[in-house]
Amino acid sequence: RYRWFERLPAIISWSLLLLPLILSIWYPWPVSVVLLIYTLFWLYRSIGMTTRLVMGYRQYRRAIKQDWLAYCQALLPDRNWSKLHHAVIIAVSNEAEPIVAATLEALTLSQYPADRVMVVLAVEARGGDEVAAAMQRLSELYSSRFKKVLVVIHPADRTGEVRGKGANITFAGRELLTFVRQQKLDPANVIVTTLDADNRVHPKYLANLAYAFAMDPDPLHSSYQPLPMFFNNIWDVPLAIRSISVGSSFWHLTESISPDRLRNFSAHAQSLAALIATDFW
Repeated sequence: RYRWFERLPAIISWSLLLLPLILSIWYPWPVSVVLLIYTLFWLYRSIGMTTRLVMGYRQYRRAIKQDWLAYCQALLPDRNWSKLHHAVIIAVSNEAEPIVAATLEALTLSQYPADRVMVVLAVEARGGDEVAAAMQRLSELYSSRFKKVLVVIHPADRTGEVRGKGANITFAGRELLTFVRQQKLDPANVIVTTLDADNRVHPKYLANLAYAFAMDPDPLHSSYQPLPMFFNNIWDVPLAIRSISVGSSFWHLTESISPDRLRNFSAHAQSLAALIATDFW
């Protein structure tokens, strides 16, 4: 019975594809009507998605033209944004050193005070000693460009853990919490962003996030999802991958117009206090 339920999605999918062909032999008129309705439905959906795509692109262009740091500074004295610190956790499995270096370099270009930005390189031990050594080199290279660069090695095969990004960044997040407490910072004023090793944030991302956080009436119960764009190496990949990347970027632009449908994806942020309350990831 369980195996039958496993097959059910495939049975439904193939039935939807094949039934119109089979039924059209005996019932061409009803099948034609159904296909026409289906086509009109997707035409309606396509028009709606294209409209939202254009709206999303315009909002994106408008957002990157704003001086978010100036907006943060204008919040004083009503909302003291100067207490806000950013912590960026970068999950590293076995990525090459140049990939992570590009991510760190993008962070150094951020229009936000560097002395309030902490970076945590969350490194998987099973990635090998070479990866760990490379991350230590990057830590030394970039340590003077941030408040702190921590390298946290996540041990392999810990009891009670499932292999994956969640276990890695949870281990790193707890190390970050130790450092935050040593610095006597309020976790409610530390905004934690998690990045994949190849994410490159926009120079205005941290300032924009700080402004959104400062203006949020309830930041403890909020999660912040930036807009992912898949263009880092768009001209270095095959045409098929390029098409998927463009389509995915368009999809996220479209979804950004419907906040009720947003989901945490790849890079996202929340306060350290919220992570403590939920026992991290």
